[in-house]
Parts: sequence; C-alpha cells; structure tokens
Amino acid sequence: DDDDDDEDSKYDGPYNHPIFKKELWQCEYNANHNKNNYYAWTHREWLLSHITSKDALLQELQWIRRWNSMNVSQYSGFHFRIQVVKKLLQDHGGRKVAAAAAATAGGGSREIR
Repeated sequence: DDDDDDEDSKYDGPYNHPIFKKELWQCEYNANHNKNNYYAWTHREWLLSHITSKDALLQELQWIRRWNSMNVSQYSGFHFRIQVVKKLLQDHGGRKVAAAAAATAGGGSREIR
C-alpha cells in the first residue's frame, strides 16, 4: 500500500499525468499555430477545470503569462489568464493566493488588498 501512496504522490492531481500534459501541449501547439484557435483555448479551459492543486494552477498562470508576453495582441490568451486567476481565487482564495499570483505575474511578493 505504501507503494501506491508513493505512486499517487508523484502526480499533482491530473496536472502532471502524462496524458494531461500531452493535452496541454496539444493546446499550446494549436494556439501557437493559430493564436485565436477557439477549440484549443476552449479545450485548455476544460483542462483547467480539472486542475485542483494551487501549485499546478500557479504553474499554469506562469505559462500563460509567458504566452501573453509573446502574443500581446491576442485576446484569447488574456481571457484564459483571467480564467486561471478566477480558479485560483475560487479554489484557494485569500490574500496569500493573490500575492502568489502577483509574484508569478512579475509583481513581486506584495499582498493585494
């Protein structure tokens, strides 16, 4: 049974599962080839709905921050970023999460009031 616990602890919910990672990669690939690919962004939002870990959500926020910085005129990425922040606040709420999100977004470690 301890081996099963070790196996489960390797995964951060579904976020680090190989199939989930492949789905995230496919969304990124499609969005990079067609920046406003409705199906890629909709699927990524569906994947986001299955992410529960705060650390995984912060990783997703960091990823979309980088994507937005390279695609500043693409609304789809900024819409997705809003969805990630909403999910972080809904699932984990509070000032600590807001501060972590701000730090991930390059805003330092100050608290948001």
